Amino acid sequence: MRTASTKSLSFWIALTCVIALGASLISPAGAMALKLHPARVDAEPWTLVTFLFMGRGDWWGGVVSAVCLYQFGPDVERTLGPVKFAGLVVTAALAAATVGFAAPLPDVGAIGAITAGVLVAYMRLWPVNRVSVFGSAAFGARDALLVFVGLSALGSIGGGQVRLDGLVPLAGLAATLLFLRIVDHDSAGAEFRKRLDTALYGDRSTGGEIDWASVPRGGLHELTLHELERVEAKAQSDGARSLTAEERAFVHRLTLRRTA
Repeated sequence: MRTASTKSLSFWIALTCVIALGASLISPAGAMALKLHPARVDAEPWTLVTFLFMGRGDWWGGVVSAVCLYQFGPDVERTLGPVKFAGLVVTAALAAATVGFAAPLPDVGAIGAITAGVLVAYMRLWPVNRVSVFGSAAFGARDALLVFVGLSALGSIGGGQVRLDGLVPLAGLAATLLFLRIVDHDSAGAEFRKRLDTALYGDRSTGGEIDWASVPRGGLHELTLHELERVEAKAQSDGARSLTAEERAFVHRLTLRRTA
């Protein structure tokens, strides 16, 4: 895993996040002036930019965001390209601002939404990759995303009240998935994932239905035949969409025997 180059946008976002975190710890009042205040956005237009680098003000959120952007961001940026990566960042930030205006929140920072967006993009591109964080323990993007969103949600519960700023990372996650679905649907990577999906699970363009009569059963081991009958019974009872990825791959492998 290559770390962020000083030429990458993800590096500068991570660095600015660390600077903003230091400012918030040294001068909390000064940091508040950098967050987006929905009720005072006309009087504080600079916050439309500075809130991109601000979190909720807690040290762990800022540190985790900076580390995730530094470690996971560069590969996402290289794969999507700088323009699409910038679009991802802006989309996640707009989702955070939407939560701030709709909740409404007294103030909002977007770095949590941006971090969640980068992690879900990495997870979508490389589902099984694990990244060594500064040469120590290796984490998958899914692990980091679950920890980050989970801790954000837990941090929003306290004093008998639920703080809606815990929704900010979730908003960034959802907005990024929508963004990638729109801008990346016809890319080479999307076409590769489509071919890989078909190779592993068969053609699902017809709604996922399986022609069970076409699955050859001759010569199957007794245990394999028993498993096939179990999967078929499950599909007929609950529908083909109820099958897990492993079950669909199992059936697809057996289907390929008729063409071998």
